[in-house]
Amino acid sequence: MKNRQHDLFLICPPGLEACCVAELGSLGVQGEPRQGGVAFQGGLRELYLVNLWSRCGSRVLVRLGEFRAKDFPGLYRKALQLPWGSYVRPGWPVKLRVTSHRSRLMHSDRIAETVETALRQALGPQESVPGDGEQVVLVRLEEDACTVSIDSSGELLHRRGYRQIMTPAPLRENLAAGMLSLLGWRGDEAFCDPCCGSGTLPIEAALLRSNLAPGMRREFRFMRWPGFRHGLWQQLLSEAARKTVDPGFGIILAADKDESALEAARANARAAGVEELVSFRQEDVAVLEVNPAGGLMAANPPYGLRLDLPLRQLSPLQVVAQRLQADWNRWRCGLLTPERPPGGGWRSAALLHNGGITVNLWAWRAGGE
Repeated sequence: MKNRQHDLFLICPPGLEACCVAELGSLGVQGEPRQGGVAFQGGLRELYLVNLWSRCGSRVLVRLGEFRAKDFPGLYRKALQLPWGSYVRPGWPVKLRVTSHRSRLMHSDRIAETVETALRQALGPQESVPGDGEQVVLVRLEEDACTVSIDSSGELLHRRGYRQIMTPAPLRENLAAGMLSLLGWRGDEAFCDPCCGSGTLPIEAALLRSNLAPGMRREFRFMRWPGFRHGLWQQLLSEAARKTVDPGFGIILAADKDESALEAARANARAAGVEELVSFRQEDVAVLEVNPAGGLMAANPPYGLRLDLPLRQLSPLQVVAQRLQADWNRWRCGLLTPERPPGGGWRSAALLHNGGITVNLWAWRAGGE
């Protein structure tokens, strides 16, 4: 790639496209929202930068080529001409992911086999390279239009590298970051998660408040590419380190009544390097005391199969809604749940998906609708 401009695409969870456009804008990159992600252009610097800094994205793709393919011989010929050598070393294992809609080429396995055969032919003689992971290649056919992309991220971007201990039904890191973005939290006011589980929301809040790049503690697939520029990557890491700020203490509260969940949250915050920025408290939502000055309260309260309550006991969702009306009316709130919380003042800020379930991000403030 070097300094050439390429078509790039940041995949993100549905509903977070606008958040990703804003992320790219903060990096000096102009993005165009599309369904399921954001299209943008850039060279290696932009590719590395978005992988390093995206909090809401899932993976960054490089568009290798777009062409028309009406039959398998044509698909092979066009795929053979793609610049595979810039991204794949001979002998590397590859994984083809194929989608085909309204195309004459309907058999996904044969499409994958044809493209991989072209790739191997283009790279020339090769020996197996063990232990280096798979390079993901995505092939999409819409009628006769074929788009071939290559993944630059490797593991999904929400895997920041800090999740040491998991609790049931954990919230994905990029979904937590998206919640904070949609709710307008910028780190300049108090934050509280009253049922924090393994701590994803308060950890993402601490990363945001200290301006820590979410990708600093992990590796990416582009580091294995033949054209990887180690010096450029180190420069971007140094720039990111200089942008980190010391936000002080006491503004982010993580609470949960379950001791093991709180231990998991502490361990994960420690691994993320933000343990000192979060106050951990083992308390039930019903008796939790928070800063009377207010701030943002956000949570992914238990619901569905996660919710196993004795008869007539209020759910955490119901308790939070009651306490907002009675005690916490200086706070604004965002709850991720399939059902509308009880009481007035709630509005749907976004329709999202969590663990395969369609949910709303419900936003509340005193006197609001």
